[in-house]
Amino acid sequence: MYNQYIHSVHYLLFLLFFLIWGCTPPPERVETPAAPAVISMSPLPPLKEISQVVIPELSVIFLIRKDGTVEEVKLLSSSGDPKWDSAATDSLRNWRFTSPPDDIAVNGRWIRYRIRIEIKEPTFLNLAEIVAFSKEEADSLYLLLREGTDFIILARQIREGTTTEFGKDLGTVNIARYPEHVRNQLRKLRVNQYTRPIEVGDTYVIFKRFDHRKK
Repeated sequence: MYNQYIHSVHYLLFLLFFLIWGCTPPPERVETPAAPAVISMSPLPPLKEISQVVIPELSVIFLIRKDGTVEEVKLLSSSGDPKWDSAATDSLRNWRFTSPPDDIAVNGRWIRYRIRIEIKEPTFLNLAEIVAFSKEEADSLYLLLREGTDFIILARQIREGTTTEFGKDLGTVNIARYPEHVRNQLRKLRVNQYTRPIEVGDTYVIFKRFDHRKK
């Protein structure tokens, strides 16, 4: 089953971001606030059925809620295949961002992204994570790991009652969901190794890689 799944996603898209900017501010605003950063991404649909279509980039606008989830997505450029465009829009709705600036309207902020697309082999890793809300906390947790504290036990203890959100065994993950700087660190991990705290949006995350056979 696992091998069949890997084969089925052979053509998933690998995404890189560039030229990120906010929509035009009101006339009285002098500076455009910084755009929310991407925290996690859902892969775009396979290009297997339209492999002859060239899509070097997509121009997209997101309506981002205060909690960083996506309210609405609009494609400003098309692949030429309406079905793929629709499936891509559904995937983009599952992306997560850092919270927009506090001065936005209650219903969120429209942010425009230009997304460059590359087709690459997906990388699947069996991961667990520990999430901290400050660098100081992350460094303290990292020190505990260095001193021999079990990763999963620590992950389950630091946020009592909320472990499914803040510390957990993620299982087998396609690392394309993470921003590029996170992917670069995850590719270096060997089985049973963990990362230093990595800044992801407004949190710091420590990842550990396990063998795929671990339950």
